Amino acid sequence: MMVFLENLKLALKVLNANKLRTLLTALSVALGALAITLMVSLSKSGVGTISAGIDAVGGRQIIFLDPKEANKSQTKNYDKGLTRADAEAIAARVPGIAEVAYLNNVPSQIITAGDKKAEIEVLVGETWKYYIQQKVIYGKNIPKDEDLSVSRVVLLPQKLARELFGQEQEALGKTIVLWGHRYQVLGVTESHKSMSFQMVRDPDHVAIFPINAMIKHEGIGESGYIIVKSNGTVSHDLMIRLMHAILLERHRGVEDVIFEDLAADLARFDMILVGLQVITGLIAAVALLIAGVGVMNVMLASVKQRVVEIGIRRAIGASKDHIQQQFLIESLTISFTGGLIGCVSGLLLALLINVVVRLFLNEWRSQVSLGAALVSVLVSLLCGFVFGLKPAKEAARLDVVSCIRGEI
Repeated sequence: MMVFLENLKLALKVLNANKLRTLLTALSVALGALAITLMVSLSKSGVGTISAGIDAVGGRQIIFLDPKEANKSQTKNYDKGLTRADAEAIAARVPGIAEVAYLNNVPSQIITAGDKKAEIEVLVGETWKYYIQQKVIYGKNIPKDEDLSVSRVVLLPQKLARELFGQEQEALGKTIVLWGHRYQVLGVTESHKSMSFQMVRDPDHVAIFPINAMIKHEGIGESGYIIVKSNGTVSHDLMIRLMHAILLERHRGVEDVIFEDLAADLARFDMILVGLQVITGLIAAVALLIAGVGVMNVMLASVKQRVVEIGIRRAIGASKDHIQQQFLIESLTISFTGGLIGCVSGLLLALLINVVVRLFLNEWRSQVSLGAALVSVLVSLLCGFVFGLKPAKEAARLDVVSCIRGEI
């Protein structure tokens, strides 16, 4: 222990005597540690933002029921597809359900308002507003889908309202024309932007209509799809088996539904995101390997410059192990100092970048990875040991007499 403390004191004295060289070598290590901490922290923020956007629409609790084309030999028995009655049967008979939405959409339709036109996606179903993260900011929300008294009304997103009427509030009470029929603008919505999957092509160019009005006036709505949101008390596998049995019974044995469990899909997605974070960290770690080579070269040059010092130490009783330990301590000290500077700088820079990003994207989830910071310091130490071992062994192998004469 006394020998170690003596070598540590001597190593610090040598490093202090060569401040500039020590600082520059430590900074090369710091850049590698900074890269690991920063890149992993930013990727963690991005992943957190995407996950928050998915969770905002209940992504991990959602099961999609999409219609599919049935076998031609079966279509003579049943050809209606998914209906509102199917949604009601599922809501009544399947446990663990928090909400069932019957929805439809018709892409690439033209609506007019006076002499202005716009291409939109027609969304049928009041609950569409929830699934595309829209909130009413002016006017009123359209009534629930089960309200049979609903007349011809529509919700427009604010960007579309501005395009058609100049100002969002000017759109209230005005009419748009779809398929030759007039619909009154009941409310204007604001799109909640998020880095998550979108259930429509462009949430700023949609129009939301109540189901009953569209069935009554346009003859659509009985060929849509169903979104089931679970309450977490029953496994999705069991819910899907029960829904499958119910729909087989109602559809007279016809297999015309595809079940898509977003929880299972997102679990695979989460694994991919974690893998991407690891890959990001490994790519950043390349900078540390390069820095480690720099540390080795600096230490080898230091050995050549200090042969007389090494010879004198050996002559007064220092063993080969003592010499090797001294140079290893120097290498580890440089690497640890650089790793510590890099991880702290990486955390501070990540916080700064997160603040800047939030100015442009409110939904950005600012996160830093303390784990990555710790790993960057540990990897820096490992690089210091691995790349400092060769110079340390070279110093320990030097001949004592030749060192004193300065012949090496």
